[in-house]
Amino acid sequence: MSTTAETVQAGKLPPQAPEMERAVLGAALLDHRAMADVGFLKPEHFYVDAHRRIWKACLALYEAGHPVDILTVTDNLKRSGELDIVGGAYYIAELTRGMASPRNIEYHARIVVQEFVAREVIRTGEASIRDGYSSTEDAFDVAERAENRVAEMIRDVAVKTGTSLADLAREELAGMDEPKKPVHSTGFEALDKALGGGWSDGDLIIVAGRPGMGKSSFAFSSILWSAQQGHSCGLFSLELGARKTNARLQSINTGIHLGSILGGKLTDGELAKLHQAHANFVTLPVYLNFNNGITVAELKSETARMVKRHGITALFIDQLYWIKPPDRAKDPVAAVTRVCKNIAMEFGIPVILLHQLSRALVARKGSMRPELTDLRDSGAAEQDAQVVIFPHRPEYYGIREDDKGSTADRADIIIAKNSNGPLDTIPLRFDAYCTAFRDAAPTAFKEDEPMPF
Repeated sequence: MSTTAETVQAGKLPPQAPEMERAVLGAALLDHRAMADVGFLKPEHFYVDAHRRIWKACLALYEAGHPVDILTVTDNLKRSGELDIVGGAYYIAELTRGMASPRNIEYHARIVVQEFVAREVIRTGEASIRDGYSSTEDAFDVAERAENRVAEMIRDVAVKTGTSLADLAREELAGMDEPKKPVHSTGFEALDKALGGGWSDGDLIIVAGRPGMGKSSFAFSSILWSAQQGHSCGLFSLELGARKTNARLQSINTGIHLGSILGGKLTDGELAKLHQAHANFVTLPVYLNFNNGITVAELKSETARMVKRHGITALFIDQLYWIKPPDRAKDPVAAVTRVCKNIAMEFGIPVILLHQLSRALVARKGSMRPELTDLRDSGAAEQDAQVVIFPHRPEYYGIREDDKGSTADRADIIIAKNSNGPLDTIPLRFDAYCTAFRDAAPTAFKEDEPMPF
């Protein structure tokens, strides 16, 4: 009998369970209905090469709706020219010898998979050691490949089973009786309502706009206003750096002109205002990282640290193009958005990722209102995101009035994609003096109308 070409090191054989492999094959040949219990088992999970080939034949027959037994499997292997390779018809018949019942096939199959996983972990470790010694390999890329390979393997071998409507309903109803985890507010009352309470856990939210439209200002305002409500935020400010990020947040918080803070030309009153706001400002639960050469592996690792140490409930990333994708990524944008989506799902937090709109938006005539097709590399970004938001200021394009009236200080938050609810446009105010987004001012009451209190 031949086996796969595994390297035997230090006198040790690779993890394997040939007896369990034979038990699985014997059970399937004895009663083809047992195949339904081991749909997760693949030919590559077998260690013995002959067993791989026999299982492949069993799967081909089962998927085609043909019976699986000694005769049909023997015939299938004979037609493919593999019968002699696996040991002939005699070996196939021997697999069922001593098999009383196929009832333990799932248990045996799980052991086969466990041994496969152990072999793959060893293989991945050996590859990582080899790449780690290579002077041409980036250490973070090596670590990321190893992590991704193990994670992909675990997902691949995970048994995904169905459930009944009754079981699903019972689980959901039981969850409704439990105390609810507060939804992370966007910081804007009207936007919270439109999004069903705020940023949803496990979602990738893309906030996109042309340069100067206010993507960072919107994100920083969202962070500041939600942090003031007690929501803990993580921020990868990869474009602005530490000093400008602090100045932006201080300006939004105090209403002091951003240029004055950046230039250090503050009046006595403004300086006193900064000092007065400082005590509360430094208590805000906001945690920052400014590594603008960050890799996707570092991004995931630092997020894990923020979640574990600081309990962040939302992550903001400014912005996509400052994240270094894997060297071998065929589609860099897709690689980054997929990692951000995985981070959101793995840590159960919303990830708000800032992104660019293409230049085609400013080149086209007529309305400058952005659409999903205006996203740069829109295929990957639109596909991976649950929510896509466009901050849009008509005034930025010199449009002083539109069908909604004056555009002065108005910022429309366009919800262009929303997997959790309807599309909408939420009007906010944009304070250019300190680059702050705020909830729209309440509607003014006429003099002859009673005040609402």
